[in-house]
Amino acid sequence: MKESPEEINEMQSHLSEFNMTDVLIHNLIERVKELEDKVDKKKNRPVTTRSQQMLLLKHCGLLEVIQNLGIKQVKQKAKFLAILLNADATNIESDFAHIFRDSPELRNAKDYEFLIRTFEETGLDAQKTEAQAILNKIPLKK
Repeated sequence: MKESPEEINEMQSHLSEFNMTDVLIHNLIERVKELEDKVDKKKNRPVTTRSQQMLLLKHCGLLEVIQNLGIKQVKQKAKFLAILLNADATNIESDFAHIFRDSPELRNAKDYEFLIRTFEETGLDAQKTEAQAILNKIPLKK
């Protein structure tokens, strides 16, 4: 049985629709895979608080380096760190007021437990020992 030209055109039209649908579905699947990859990459990023970041910088000697860069004003140092840490400069400035003394605002067990784990995972034994000594001095909350 031979198809008429109209029937052939109609079949070709349907085939084009199927092909276009397949292409659209394929493109959607690829886009979903891309989005899943982006989400998965974000899941693998460690989440740290600003206090933990500041304490990491301090215990690794990096805050001291920043102190010695020649930036004169605390506000300017806070602005510089805010850019590095993607944080609020006002909060960083407040952290500066507490970070170099035994201030309870930046000395809590949760943050020091985090520091100890981080230093252990990264092989920073001297920093781990220092953080452990500070943790031992932090009073337990009742």
